[in-house]
Amino acid sequence: MAPRFDITRVRLRNYKSIESCDVELGPLTLLVGPNGSGKSNFLDALQFVADALNTNLENAFRERGGFGSVSRFGDREFEIEITVGSGDASWDYGLGLSPLRDGGHRVASESWHFPDGEGVRLESDLHSRLWLPNADGDASDLLLEALSGFRSVSPIPEQMRDISRPDLGDRLLRDASNAPNVIARLTADDPATKRLIEEYLTLVVDGMVGVESRQISSWRALLFKQETEDGQAREFDALSMSDGTLHALGVLIALFDGTETVGIEEPESGLHPAAAAVLMDALRDGAHRRQVLVTTHSPDLLDVPGLDASEVLAVRSVRGRTVIGRLNAAGSCALKESLYTPGALIRTKLSPAGERRMSLPTVVPVVEGHSETTAVRVLLNRIGWELGWPHRVAQPFRVPRTALADPAKLSDAVAVASRNVPGTPTTRSSDAGRRSN
Repeated sequence: MAPRFDITRVRLRNYKSIESCDVELGPLTLLVGPNGSGKSNFLDALQFVADALNTNLENAFRERGGFGSVSRFGDREFEIEITVGSGDASWDYGLGLSPLRDGGHRVASESWHFPDGEGVRLESDLHSRLWLPNADGDASDLLLEALSGFRSVSPIPEQMRDISRPDLGDRLLRDASNAPNVIARLTADDPATKRLIEEYLTLVVDGMVGVESRQISSWRALLFKQETEDGQAREFDALSMSDGTLHALGVLIALFDGTETVGIEEPESGLHPAAAAVLMDALRDGAHRRQVLVTTHSPDLLDVPGLDASEVLAVRSVRGRTVIGRLNAAGSCALKESLYTPGALIRTKLSPAGERRMSLPTVVPVVEGHSETTAVRVLLNRIGWELGWPHRVAQPFRVPRTALADPAKLSDAVAVASRNVPGTPTTRSSDAGRRSN
């Protein structure tokens, strides 16, 4: 088996909507945020580097609409820096690209550093191609393999229903349109991985027995086996399968076939919320084989027990600028103290570290046995940020536990309980009322 390389750190500047970010990644990382926040742009930055190294920069730009569609401001330099690690060793790669007046680009800088401390930095106004693919040495080859192996996957069920041409290859494409070719290869060369994919598919899709690849002349198509009401396993082609079933198959292939880092966009798409726990199990299982980066805005997926704050990156869009980072202090505390599930946090549009404004939660679950003091302090600070209170309120106040669990009673209970907390709007309005009387 090929050695495993994980992307441990990513630094971006002016890439699409991401003005600046510097984040660390683990074996499983979930980028959590609403639609349009810029989650996909983060994965695309990694895919851009992989595409440029696998083919060339011209092709990577062409697939994205040119330099102006990639640079945040259309006409400014952008930078991508990636650290990859294997065991205790780490490699760094940096790339800076600038526009030319004719609509082209130039490589402003390219650098890489090896575990032994050796490195190369190139700066030029003359070239428009990357030098890492032509570098000599085992260390360069390992870095190139790790960076070029990244794949961002977003299965498109409609494409998976079609028959697959042989020239599409048998390594999963971004849209999973060549899934029949991949299943054929796994059937012949890696039946254990195919069985694992089928096992998870049977847990996600009721009555599913397995999936095969049927050859049609030189083309291939998916064939599913599903148990019917009479207890018989019958065959159905991909045209008869739901979007959720096909999407789940694409996600499972992406998780278990290969060792390179993989990014998966919205793996929960098309699935019933009840399948969230199985899907999270599959993500964790897959992360033992390869690094898994996931974009999601599904509270059901994040409500699965055991998710740690270190596995979550919060993503928000602030006036068109994507902000990515670890959960801020309130969010991390809430998860650590089990006061909020991750799903409840995404419902509140929780911010990355450094961002203060948050919305009032629609659900505030409190685990029995936790002190009301801790629960209310976190709750008060959350509400205070939303209402624009000038400072964090260190002094806790008591709200009945029943009110914390009942959104309908929450605002009234907070208004009543916070009347004696100095500096709150409730206190100021109450004092004004007494003076007017």
